[in-house]
Amino acid sequence: MNWYSRKSCRLRYAGCARPTPTTSRTCVLSRPCGMRISLETNAYPPRARQRHGHRSDRWRDVQARGPTRTDNFTDRENVMTERVLEGKTVLMTGAGRGMGRQMAIALASAGAKVAMIDIDEDVLSEAAQAAEDAGGQGAVKPFVCDVTDSDRAQATAKEIVAAFGSLDVLVNDAVVGPERIPDFMTRKSKFWELGDDLWNAMLRVNIFGPQLMAKTCAPYMIDRGWGRIVNVTTSLDTMYLAGGGAYGPTKAALEAHTMIMSQDLDGTGVSANVLVPGGMVNTRMIPEKSGIPREKLIQPDVMEKPITWLASDASDGINGMRFIGALWDESLPMDKRIEQAGAPCAWTQLPSKAIYPD
Repeated sequence: MNWYSRKSCRLRYAGCARPTPTTSRTCVLSRPCGMRISLETNAYPPRARQRHGHRSDRWRDVQARGPTRTDNFTDRENVMTERVLEGKTVLMTGAGRGMGRQMAIALASAGAKVAMIDIDEDVLSEAAQAAEDAGGQGAVKPFVCDVTDSDRAQATAKEIVAAFGSLDVLVNDAVVGPERIPDFMTRKSKFWELGDDLWNAMLRVNIFGPQLMAKTCAPYMIDRGWGRIVNVTTSLDTMYLAGGGAYGPTKAALEAHTMIMSQDLDGTGVSANVLVPGGMVNTRMIPEKSGIPREKLIQPDVMEKPITWLASDASDGINGMRFIGALWDESLPMDKRIEQAGAPCAWTQLPSKAIYPD
């Protein structure tokens, strides 16, 4: 059972007027078995305020009631071997460059068969060779595909299943970023100054593309009773960053849609989660003329360990969560690692909720 799913447990706030950064609130976790657990949670811990909003203390529940089959993170950590993804097939979009390329290499190294998708054949070919060098001969198959083309997406999924025998994990990393806006880091373009073509491109690739790929891949996973969808969004403050065009809003939409996916998938054996780097990354999204030393940027390899874990059996029961690659600390026990880097997807733990009639 997914102990964190919305259908298997209900989080209810007791007497919680909108908290201030210094106040606490009492949460009561109700389970189908009738077990009720109260948690005292600080509304906005300092690190979480800076990084990604309130970080829930939900993992104290695991420690309080003892491990179960689905949340014995210590046992799961012990089985994370080098080839932990042996027998699994991953579809990685945006695989030709940056974080997508880095994640594809890491997943191939962990034993997965990786179908690498990109629209740029030249960069895809080089990235696929690097991933195959890491994973071994036959570990990688490149596909030139536009993630907004429904017919091509469906045909590619069929080719992947024919080639590798299954389609177990989808990582949505294809993106149209703000680097397409001239001088976006030095001059904040106003929303009325940006062309419709740029907005349409961002909307189609950044939100419609992940929806289309998930819609295409989910049935294969559901039929097998196991699967993973991981969407790469962005940090909260980037979602409302002025001058970035539709990039922030489309990533906010994808974050919200991931929570919807996680609810729709509950009980199927398939999960939907978010993975973000945690800040500005050393990719082409940050142009050289920005003046920021490349070594001071977050490096794409921060995504390697968390994506490998999310794609593995070790993350069973994790659904509707977001993780920050830069906060993923391999030196910590798994429960502490998850607590430090994780939070509910789309910040659903924040107190402002819609009011519905009884």
